[in-house]
Amino acid sequence: MAGIGEAGRLAQTRRDGPRGAASRRSPGPPVPEDEDHRLRALRRYCVPDAPLEPGFERIANLARALFDTPTAMVSLVDETRQWFKARRGFEPAETPRDWAFCAYTILSDEPLVVPDTLRDPLFAENPLVRGGPRIRFYAGAPIVTPDGLRLGSVCVASPRPRASVPQSEDLARLMDLAGIAMDQLELRLRTRALAQAVSERDAALARTGLSSGHKAAAARDGEHRARHGRRAALPA
Repeated sequence: MAGIGEAGRLAQTRRDGPRGAASRRSPGPPVPEDEDHRLRALRRYCVPDAPLEPGFERIANLARALFDTPTAMVSLVDETRQWFKARRGFEPAETPRDWAFCAYTILSDEPLVVPDTLRDPLFAENPLVRGGPRIRFYAGAPIVTPDGLRLGSVCVASPRPRASVPQSEDLARLMDLAGIAMDQLELRLRTRALAQAVSERDAALARTGLSSGHKAAAARDGEHRARHGRRAALPA
């Protein structure tokens, strides 16, 4: 495993987990120490099991073309599973979190790269390696909120191992794609907030209009009763 820069140092960091950044659970990947905040942010930004969206699918297509892999995904990680805003070359709509390479990607702000899963003790026995889709190469960049919470990743995978870590320029582009995915999530959050504000405003206007209508009707009725009362009071 490696990220941008000192591949060996980053590989060891990722195997052990960032110091002070995660706690170990068994079995499966470590859990970030900010997990509660991360999950709240995930629920705020995302609707689980929502349909695949074209904006995220374009990101997956670009990642797959960049790394020349058959598989690319925009993955989000919740308490027990990873699920996808987009996926190319990968059939399942979700996987258990304990199987998810992306559950390791969210432990650091750096990309995670596994050139050959069978040579890495963290992943050699992973069901996604031993069974379909038989992942041998993986690279993922974390999707990070503006306040530093990692929700998931933009990642690529292949059944063919790589002899070396991708060029730092390619990993930087993968990070850019993860940033674009975060921009998409931000845009959807703001759009939902705007739609809610408009809906609340329209409801308030409707209530105000109804109230005004009632007041106007009451005023007209009062005037009618007053005129009728004055006529009845006139001498014959």
